[in-house]
Amino acid sequence: MFNCQPKKNQIAPEKVEGDKSRQRSNGRVTVAEAPAAKTSAENCDGRWYRLFGRPLSKVKSLSMSVKRAIFSGGPATTTAPPPEEDNQRTKKKTSCWGLFNCCRRRHRVAPVTDDEAEQKHNSSSVIIQNDQVVEFKGLSDEEKAALDKANKENRNAAATVYAVFISLLKALVDKVICLRWGAFNPLRLKVHQAPRLGFPNKSATCYMNSSLQSLITLREFVTDIYSLDTDLWNYIYEETALIRCFVKIVRGHVSKDCRYKLWALNMFKNALSVQAPEFVDDYPKDAHEFLTAFLDQMRSLASPLQKAAALMGRSYSCPVDRNLVFRMQNIRTCKRCGAQSITEEEFTNISVDLVPGGSVQQLLKEYQMETELEYNCECGCSTSVRHSTFLTLPRYLIIHLKRFKFSPLLEVEKLHDPIVLQPFRELMATTSQADGWYKLISVISHLGYDWSSGHYISQCVHPGQDVADDQWLCYNDAKVAKTTGAAVCKQAQQTAYIVFYQRSM
Repeated sequence: MFNCQPKKNQIAPEKVEGDKSRQRSNGRVTVAEAPAAKTSAENCDGRWYRLFGRPLSKVKSLSMSVKRAIFSGGPATTTAPPPEEDNQRTKKKTSCWGLFNCCRRRHRVAPVTDDEAEQKHNSSSVIIQNDQVVEFKGLSDEEKAALDKANKENRNAAATVYAVFISLLKALVDKVICLRWGAFNPLRLKVHQAPRLGFPNKSATCYMNSSLQSLITLREFVTDIYSLDTDLWNYIYEETALIRCFVKIVRGHVSKDCRYKLWALNMFKNALSVQAPEFVDDYPKDAHEFLTAFLDQMRSLASPLQKAAALMGRSYSCPVDRNLVFRMQNIRTCKRCGAQSITEEEFTNISVDLVPGGSVQQLLKEYQMETELEYNCECGCSTSVRHSTFLTLPRYLIIHLKRFKFSPLLEVEKLHDPIVLQPFRELMATTSQADGWYKLISVISHLGYDWSSGHYISQCVHPGQDVADDQWLCYNDAKVAKTTGAAVCKQAQQTAYIVFYQRSM
C-alpha cells in the first residue's frame, strides 16, 4: 500500500499551469505559482516516510505553494510532476495524508481583498451554493407586499386558533367548576324542572337567586331600568357595571341556556362585591342584607348619572327612587317637658318585629306606634317616646320580618313564630294625606332550623299574569313549580322572611 523505497532527488523540468482538479471551481482560489522544491531521501525523516510514503520536504514545499496561492490572489501556476510519475502521484493521493490534505484545502476560504469588499458592498450579496456563485438580489415591491400579506394571514390564522383555544379552555374550566360545586346538570334540568325562569345555584347563592326573582317580579321597576338611555351607562362605564349586569340577568330570565345564566349571575355578584366585599365569597349570606346592598348601590349611581345626563342635555331619574323609596317622619317627645324633635328618613324597605300569631298589618301598626327609648333631654329626663308615620308611599313596599335575633350568649337564633298573611293578601298604609292599598306579589322564605343551615326560596306572581289571576310560581333556584297565592299564604306562615307588596292605583 505504501511505497517504502527511498526516492532520488527530482527537480521539475518546467513550470506548467496548475492542475484544474486542484483549483476551486469558482475560479477565485487556485494554486499559486511556486518554485520547484529540491528534496532528497537523506533529508527526509525516515519515520514520516514510512508512515505516509511521501518525503516531508515535498509536502512542506507543496503546503507553502498552496499558502502563497491563497494569500497572493493572482493567477497561479505550480510545478507539475513528470508524466512518468502521474501513476505514483495518483496512488499517493489515496494515502491518509492525501485525504487529510484534500480536506484541509477544500475547507479553506480565500480572504477578501479591499477591491472585492467594495465591489460586494456596492452590489448585491453573493451566496455560494454547491461551489457555484449565485447572485442574490433584493425583493421587489410586489414580492414584499406578497410576503407581508402572507405574514398577516398567518398572524390572523394564529389569532383565530388562539381565540378558539381560549374559548374552549374557558368552557372546560366552567364545566369543571360547575361539576365541582354541583351547580347544575343540563340533562337533569331538562328532565326534573322547568327549562326557563329558574336560576342555577353555583354554591350557596340561594339568597341572591331568591332576591333577584322577587325584584324581577316588580314590573315597573324593571321597565324603568330598561327605559334608561344606555349612552349614560357608557359615559361612566365602570360605575354602571352593576346596572348592566342586572339587565343581562333580566334579559336571560326566560332563556333555556343555564350556562349563560350562571355566567350572568357570577358577573352580577362580582360587580356588587366591589363596594360590598362581604359578598365576594361563596358562603351563605342574608337575603335582606343582599337586597339592601343592591338597592343602596343603585341609588348611589343617581348623582353621577344625573351629572352625565346634564352634560348630554338629558335628564335621569333613579328607578329605585321612583318605585321603592319612601319617606318616614319620626317624632321624638320627652316624657317630662314634652319637647319634640322631628326627623325625616328615606327607606327602601322597612324592618318590623315579629308578633306571634299577628298579621303583617298588625306588625306594621306596631312599628308605627309609640315606643320608649333612652334619650337625655335638656330637662334632665332620660326617657322619651318615638312615633313614626309615612310621609310618602312607594309603588312597591318591601317589609323585612325580623326572624333572627341574638341570644343572651350572642348567638344568632331563628324565630319560628307564625304570621298571618291577610285574606285576599291586602295591606293598608296610611299617610297624612291619603291611604294606600297594597297587594302581596312576592314572598322570600327561609327554610331551615337556623341561619347557617337554611335555604332561601322565592314565591312570586306569575310574570305573565295579573295579581287577580292568583297564579304564582315557586322558585327554588333552578327548579320552578306552579302554585297559588292562597297556598303561599298558608305555607309561608312560619318561613316568610321578606314580603313584597304592590300598590293598587
